[in-house]
Amino acid sequence: MTKIDGVLWVNDDRMADASIYSWILRNYPGIKGVYCAASTEEALHLISKNRYSLIVSNMRRPGDDDAGITLLEKLREAKIDTKYIIYSSYVDPEKERKFLLLDGYGYTAYQDVLEAFIHTALTTELVKAAASLKNVVNNAKELDAVLWVNDDQYADLGIRAWINRNYHFKGIHCATSTDTALKLLSENRYSLIISNMRRPGDDDAGITLLEKLREAKIDTKYIIYSSYVDPEKERKFLLLDGYGYTAYQDVLEAFIHTALTTELVKAAASLKNVVNNAKELDAVLWVNDDQYADLGIRAWINRNYHFKGIHCATSTDTALKLLSENRYSLIISNMRRPDDDWAGITLLEQLRAAGIDTTYIVYTSCIDAEKEHRFYELGGYSYITHEPTLKYNIKVALNAEMAKK
Repeated sequence: MTKIDGVLWVNDDRMADASIYSWILRNYPGIKGVYCAASTEEALHLISKNRYSLIVSNMRRPGDDDAGITLLEKLREAKIDTKYIIYSSYVDPEKERKFLLLDGYGYTAYQDVLEAFIHTALTTELVKAAASLKNVVNNAKELDAVLWVNDDQYADLGIRAWINRNYHFKGIHCATSTDTALKLLSENRYSLIISNMRRPGDDDAGITLLEKLREAKIDTKYIIYSSYVDPEKERKFLLLDGYGYTAYQDVLEAFIHTALTTELVKAAASLKNVVNNAKELDAVLWVNDDQYADLGIRAWINRNYHFKGIHCATSTDTALKLLSENRYSLIISNMRRPDDDWAGITLLEQLRAAGIDTTYIVYTSCIDAEKEHRFYELGGYSYITHEPTLKYNIKVALNAEMAKK
């Protein structure tokens, strides 16, 4: 197994994010461990003696409300370019600006986005570390351009600069209309398309362009970045096999990062077996007493992943029987089933008691604090109430499984 350097976690409360440490260790057996520092000084001492694949820091520590930025400044002054994430209770726009100017990797207040940042960072490090994949860096310059579509050609300059700083590719091409975008698409190949939703004369312009692309059999990854997410438009977007639809910059950056990392992997000739091996991904187990629930999400999984199918169980007993007969990449369960309001937890307890550590998601109508606490105690992956967040976590989980193959 390819080994990479450990993760350095900086927080004055060493146990604050213990559940995330365990998630990293479970999902990335190639890393040398998660190491903790309670202060900027302790972190710098550890960094002077060790190499790290990734550094994750909180923002505020006693005596320094900008401690996360302070540490990053010291690292960059010392020419240490290790990937650096800040995980904070909220994202301060002014601090975020400083963070991005210092070439920070990800700054978020959301655990699911943090996990996506960690996943893409560690996957990138594993790819770099594997001798057979060493030409990824050499081939990165061959990555096709990104197409940015927005009627305001000066919109989102900060994000576009961030992409240019972090990726080696053929540049960003800009289109101010659907027609201009289609003309550029007829002349060039793109790694990724990012569009706003509304443009003059068409409130659904982001969907209109996507429809035209899919009609023309162009399957380029497509992201919509809008001021808000409209549920009906999101439904159309997902039916058209859109990649990500968000109103949040940190989520947009996570989408961009995972999309371009995937394209880098595809671009490397020596990595062609990644796609070939994708068909070997084990099935997904879906547990819900209503066998017809969430058909749209199940169809989305089938469209986006090459694996052995989705197996459905309507009870905990049926799920356990299937688990005794098959291997699964991922288990997704509802919480409440007839006669057991804790059914999602009950099944997870039985799996962990049997030594089965398959990635496990609960998708439910509301989050109960007591159940959530028990879920993460048992090493659950994500406890979710919103469909977009569910899809995002499924994507991250299955990408992690593919990386293990």
